[in-house]
Amino acid sequence: MRYLAILFLIALLLACGTNSAARVTPAAQLTTIATAPAATAGIVSSTDVATPEILATLATDAPAAEPATDAPVPTDEPTEEIAAAPAPILGAAPKGSDCPADHSVKGNIVDRGANKGDKIYHLRGDNGYAQTKPERCFVDVAEAVAAGFRAVK
Repeated sequence: MRYLAILFLIALLLACGTNSAARVTPAAQLTTIATAPAATAGIVSSTDVATPEILATLATDAPAAEPATDAPVPTDEPTEEIAAAPAPILGAAPKGSDCPADHSVKGNIVDRGANKGDKIYHLRGDNGYAQTKPERCFVDVAEAVAAGFRAVK
């Protein structure tokens, strides 16, 4: 009941044009005046309903709403989530320690030494091709390069 009385007083002050020390936003003014009669049934008479003229006056006399300061600013740059997304897995899984016949390019990821993590592809005829145990197998060089692999040095 106390809330309804306060709501009624705010609506009455706004309808009379009284400027209070605490400024109410235009949206709050419009909502308060428009909903006051329904929210305080039996207290507010039918003559206290906000007319379109009063609502228009409130909307034009009120200061412009300030933009939210905590809203994210849209940019054209990719977000960290997009930039950190893993690349799609290309190629085929090896069969045992060798590649399938239709995937002759061997992809190897160095697991030790100064080049740890380097992705290297090997072609038939390369030195060490037979000894290479692949992590991925590719149809051609283009697929290996697309997966982030480089040629053996």
